[in-house]
Amino acid sequence: MGEKALFIRFSSLGDVIISNYSAMMTKQIHPDWSITWLVDSLYAPIVRSQPWVDFVIEWDRAKSGNSGFLKILRDVRRAKFNVVVDMHSTDRSNFFVCLSGIPVKYGNMNLNIPFKIYARDIDTDLLKGKGDISRCRSYLAAGEPTGKVAALLEGGDSSRGLIIMAIGASYPKKRWPVSSWIQFSRLAISKGYRLAMVGDGKDEERAAYEIEKALRTSSIINAVGKLSLSELVEAVSRGDIVLSGDTGPMHIGRALGLPVVAMFGPSLVNKDYMAGFYKTLFSSCGELGCARWTCGKPCLETIEPDKVFSYVEKYFNEAEALRYGR
Repeated sequence: MGEKALFIRFSSLGDVIISNYSAMMTKQIHPDWSITWLVDSLYAPIVRSQPWVDFVIEWDRAKSGNSGFLKILRDVRRAKFNVVVDMHSTDRSNFFVCLSGIPVKYGNMNLNIPFKIYARDIDTDLLKGKGDISRCRSYLAAGEPTGKVAALLEGGDSSRGLIIMAIGASYPKKRWPVSSWIQFSRLAISKGYRLAMVGDGKDEERAAYEIEKALRTSSIINAVGKLSLSELVEAVSRGDIVLSGDTGPMHIGRALGLPVVAMFGPSLVNKDYMAGFYKTLFSSCGELGCARWTCGKPCLETIEPDKVFSYVEKYFNEAEALRYGR
């Protein structure tokens, strides 16, 4: 009989996607374990569709707040889990683990956590040193397809391939300018590609409208603000390549095993993780990864659209040559 394990990662989208690798590997290494994932309700549909997750506990932070958090803690204590895996490693998750009553605690021992509550390390002890995500081709299940996504992505005049464009990000400083997206899109459409813009939020909807208005062609699809998170995963899975800044769809594309052309400026991700992208492009600013969201220096606008397109085109040429044995 395997262990009854509680896996903790509340948010955010990118972190939930990355943590999904650890959940998948945990199930591969410990196939007899029952894995329950505690996650924010916003991301629960994605977690629930993963075949290696047996049960999901939702914390609706937007509605229930701290009172809901304490209720879940009481429920967890009654459930008598044997093992907890804390992928979040924050003050809140530390507090939760401390009071959970779960005897075996796994955490990231390399982090500067406020309490030394973890006796075992996630990578060394749980994953047996197999926590290298850069070597894994895919670690996200797209879930059941829907007619809505298929209908939205149909049409267009081109046939060379579908490029998923994640046009937004959490901070304006992390976004490639609308003018750059327009220039890139014109190049791609002229070469026979179809484009699908994805994202969410009022700022991204406005940007998508500007791009769509400037191009005036059926070869670009505006899916911004029209998809649930599960539908977003499906939409990305239907693409041939993903072009994105540091935002959720970038992590989704990588987790699905798609080639990703990623752009970075004020934020960076782990170097080993970036090794899994098809191509990584950086701002020419000498202060990469500064995390200064209101900085006035040129940032992602220094990444030139024609250079970005050259790498996207290179991928399609390589894929075509491979397909026809050239």
